[in-house]
Amino acid sequence: MYQYEPVPIPSNPQYRTKDVSIVVCSIGPSENFTECLSSWLLNDPLEVIIVTTDQYRDIVETILQRAQISLGPRFPNINTIKLKVLGPESLGKRRQSVWGFAAAQGSIIASVDDHILWPEQNFLPHMLACFEDPEVGGVAPTCGLYMPDERRDENVITPWEVAAARSLWKGKARYLAVYAACGWSWVLRESTFFFLLSFNFTLLHTKPPFLIGD
Repeated sequence: MYQYEPVPIPSNPQYRTKDVSIVVCSIGPSENFTECLSSWLLNDPLEVIIVTTDQYRDIVETILQRAQISLGPRFPNINTIKLKVLGPESLGKRRQSVWGFAAAQGSIIASVDDHILWPEQNFLPHMLACFEDPEVGGVAPTCGLYMPDERRDENVITPWEVAAARSLWKGKARYLAVYAACGWSWVLRESTFFFLLSFNFTLLHTKPPFLIGD
């Protein structure tokens, strides 16, 4: 079966990590939020924008400050990354996303769920390499399950973790079936995807229903 291969990182890329604004919508921080945040920061983006509720705003700001301090010795450039916490007037993933997209200053937006852990420090350059093709406006990676050894115990793992693992596995099977039937299958997972900001501005300004929908 044909498998897609990673796009090589060019020697002189058109886009660099400092062109990326990470936008994260969160009702309340997940248990592994600090670990996930660290994985994003280690990829050296321009900024991380957290769109949350007033109830959790102080908690999120404290987590951001602690992450900066803890990563400082390992990553001297940590203070060059802008960290923003926004609290929109109304909730809903779409409205929170729009709020974050509008505040982004990078030329590329990375929309990331608050429980997503990026696998390595050079993850972002590999994603940006896809945009070297002028016909590409959005990209997304394959998603896998990260389960620490201490949670791989039937007496510890939660029903929600089991459900998430099964959902991820079934999703991959569905995509393979579509690929086999149609000869192609492109899926941008909601949990992590990248868009050129020019595309988002076109969407926001020309599609009012996107702004007001739930």
